Amino acid sequence: MRRSEKVLIGMQAIIDYLQISRPTFEKLLLIGLPAVRYNNRWYSHTDGLDNFFLELTHKMRFRK
Repeated sequence: MRRSEKVLIGMQAIIDYLQISRPTFEKLLLIGLPAVRYNNRWYSHTDGLDNFFLELTHKMRFRK
């Protein structure tokens, strides 16, 4: 079975993809970053991360 290139495995892979620091990663988790920790390892999907930031920036743009 071939692993999808869109699945990020490990906190560092997610951090590298988003080009953020670990403290920023932890803050984003608190507001709903689509990542899950299973068996002490982080997993996320690039499409989910991209959509999260599309929605987040859209909300921030129209917030009064």
